[in-house]
Amino acid sequence: MTDCVAFPCLLPGGLKAPLFGHFGESEAFTVVLLRDGAVADVKVLAAPAHEHGGCMAPVRLLAEAGVTALVTAGIGGRPLQGCTHQGITAFQAGSLATVEEALHAWTNAQLAPFSPEMACAGGGSAHGSAESACCGAIEN
Repeated sequence: MTDCVAFPCLLPGGLKAPLFGHFGESEAFTVVLLRDGAVADVKVLAAPAHEHGGCMAPVRLLAEAGVTALVTAGIGGRPLQGCTHQGITAFQAGSLATVEEALHAWTNAQLAPFSPEMACAGGGSAHGSAESACCGAIEN
């Protein structure tokens, strides 16, 4: 079985990188390819600028990289909906500190998936007013 899991993180990325608290504001994504539960490859993708493609640009980046799971502490409604549409399941990282800790928790099925009710509404401390309109609301 092969899984491709992404983790929003600080640069320079990698397994020892600190997790970043919110998907849409991340500097980078550490992407881990797992084969039969073992790490087969680790790569770091620079996050696209929020202005270019809005809050869906990181979703497209991860989908193009073949990501099937995302582990994050926070995500807006539209990006969560976009992930679901692209076949990417978002899981709650909670207070885990590093990519390595989050990977361990994910591989041991210790993380719950995000539900739409858990998505960030926008306009909080990690969001500006422009992102609030873009990323907070889930479209019906």
